[in-house]
Amino acid sequence: MGGNLRGGLNKYNKETGNFERYLHNPDDPTSITSNVIQYLFEDSEGVLWVGTDGGGLNRFNRDSETFTKIDLTASDSADYQVKTILNVYEDSKKNLWIGSNNSGLFKLERGTGTFTSYLYDPSKPDKKNVQQVIVIEEDLNSNLWLGGGEGLYKFNIAANELTHYTANNSGLPHNLVFGILTDSDNNLWISTEKGLSRV
Repeated sequence: MGGNLRGGLNKYNKETGNFERYLHNPDDPTSITSNVIQYLFEDSEGVLWVGTDGGGLNRFNRDSETFTKIDLTASDSADYQVKTILNVYEDSKKNLWIGSNNSGLFKLERGTGTFTSYLYDPSKPDKKNVQQVIVIEEDLNSNLWLGGGEGLYKFNIAANELTHYTANNSGLPHNLVFGILTDSDNNLWISTEKGLSRV
């Protein structure tokens, strides 16, 4: 499957050589919620998650070929409903993490099927908040590393500690982080607007 700009979600049939297109239909609540696809991810259980721009997160139901909209909010207010998903990531413990454009990080609680908001609380502007999460990567010590337009973050999940690296307080070339990869020596390679960095 693949998405394109405003073209919805497309599924290629190898046998026929044809594409099937899934488009948003405002009269059908089981259709995909937006035609602008930002991110596709299939987890270890075979579930396809579709991150969109404007429609939030969707779960694709393969049997019925329908979509379920996942409501994500960073607070109890509907004003903070998440509409743009930039990343979906599964860690080594099979936890699913969702990166949003302006409301931080979310985690799927597998036991209950609910999502918990992390690192962003709009009611506490004086708190260290992470708004944009473009990329998510787990290191060999089970820390999550997050990148976006505000630099690089190290999230120690067990201790609930957050460390923020920027171009001003570290060797990061630029605060806009596009990619993070961990190598076999637990080095992290960070791609930014102004080149590559190693942590």
